[in-house]
Amino acid sequence: MILLLCSLILLSQLGTPFTHSLQKHQVVECNYYPIYNPFQQPQASSAIVSFQTSLNSRDDDNQEDKQSDPYTYTSSTGFQVTRPIKPSAKLINDLPRRLFVTTTFLTIPLALGSNFLGVTSNLILSSPVPAVRSLSESLGLNTLYPDASGYKTYISPKPASSLVSSGRLARYKLTLPPAFVQDPSVNLARARATDPNREMKMRGSVGTIPDVAFGPMGKIDPVTRKSSSDVNISVITSAVDKSFNMDRILRGKEPSEAGQVLIDTFLCGPGSGREGKLVEAKLVKRGKEMLSIEYIITKPSGKRLRSISLLAPVGGELVTYTVVGREGEFDDDGGRLRRSAESFEILD
Repeated sequence: MILLLCSLILLSQLGTPFTHSLQKHQVVECNYYPIYNPFQQPQASSAIVSFQTSLNSRDDDNQEDKQSDPYTYTSSTGFQVTRPIKPSAKLINDLPRRLFVTTTFLTIPLALGSNFLGVTSNLILSSPVPAVRSLSESLGLNTLYPDASGYKTYISPKPASSLVSSGRLARYKLTLPPAFVQDPSVNLARARATDPNREMKMRGSVGTIPDVAFGPMGKIDPVTRKSSSDVNISVITSAVDKSFNMDRILRGKEPSEAGQVLIDTFLCGPGSGREGKLVEAKLVKRGKEMLSIEYIITKPSGKRLRSISLLAPVGGELVTYTVVGREGEFDDDGGRLRRSAESFEILD
């Protein structure tokens, strides 16, 4: 009896626990006591193997539809760490599509805003759909970006309150030819002329300062590859009597006669050394009635310049638009200067 009791105690000490690690980080611990055999490793019972197979099969069925729950574990340094929900295979497969959609929605506004490769000019400002072009003009995009041909629109800013109180209300718009930029010297000249401290006052006579002036960028016209000194566009606004109208300009004469008088009086007066020849004069209406004069000026050096001037009396102001180019080249490059003259309009 004593020998049998000692044998049972010895067998109980030889029984060892074992651990089976299942997929998906699930662990099942089972203790069993096999018959001791020093030459054979312990094996799991058939019940445990069956339970493991059933659990793995159930996990495989739910792999695509179920996300792993957040789980917490203790790190090797003793800290408790909580991991977020693990992404499912479906989310991982959708990742390329999500990246494509996000990149597209970020790239399109940047491309349109920077006019990358002329996409804004070609697809919006020069769109074959009239509604798209009309919408772009109403949003003022044509003042920020050139169209497919390089033309951009300039609209004079709204007058300040001090100018409104003094009766200066005339506003206008015009089309700028390709590669034309605003002349910064006009703003500098105006600042010097109106400086109350006279610290920036220019020497000698200031003369008439345009409201705005434009010309080719640089000393060489990037379009014609010639000197840009004789090519420019300017708008001058002069204060006149409020009763000043087109009849005061014509003085009962035909537009051609009145145009020649203006050329001889203001452009080629006695002692100027210049000669003026009228090419065409007519009345046009673009917002307001205007007198259009096309003429050729011959300087004492023999240089010949062709110009188109538009005169429009507007409620106490005389707005004068002038575009100048070299004779023989005025209508080159698709008539860019003439197109600008034909686009000038007084805004209500």
